[in-house]
Amino acid sequence: MLIGTLRALRFGLGCLLVISASASAERFTDRKHGFSIEKPADWCVLSAQAITEDHRSIERDNPELSQAVRDKSNLSNLIIAFTRSAGASPNRLTSTVKIGLVRSAPFEGESGERILNALLPSIQSLLPDVKVETAPEVVTLAGEGAGHMELTYTLKAEQGPERIAVETWVVPRGKSYLQIGATYPADDQTGDRAAVMELVSSLRFSS
Repeated sequence: MLIGTLRALRFGLGCLLVISASASAERFTDRKHGFSIEKPADWCVLSAQAITEDHRSIERDNPELSQAVRDKSNLSNLIIAFTRSAGASPNRLTSTVKIGLVRSAPFEGESGERILNALLPSIQSLLPDVKVETAPEVVTLAGEGAGHMELTYTLKAEQGPERIAVETWVVPRGKSYLQIGATYPADDQTGDRAAVMELVSSLRFSS
């Protein structure tokens, strides 16, 4: 969930999600994994096909990130992804939030903060100019203990190089952990971080 996605399409990722629509937003309920989350009104669901195509585009434009892209191209852990609607950020990175469930081994029983601390060195080795803006820390998300960190790095795209922010939350859930990864322009001139926080803060667990 570290690689920014550059375009958005309006397709769902699977049939296990129940969608509850209101005038301003939609709540997505995943009964299998026992959680729900609400996307902002001007965001849409990002398809697995779109993610795969953008991974290829990123790898083409950023050969130094090839290993990082390949590590994140396996979508087997991905449950759902959201992106700001196409055209909302002209000539800018399209912000995304991706949610996946990862088996905890070898981190079973560890806190979210410790999981992120264990993952950080490999991330730093894959991303050449990564900067740790917020080191792994303890937070509470949906009433559960979680870990959070924020990184920035430079991504090349058709519109030129852009510094992007990557925020990650990890919530241990027994033998697995829920991982939420958000990407948005690091300068946040689009104001997308507020929408990201709105989305992440809407997380609720049912089991």
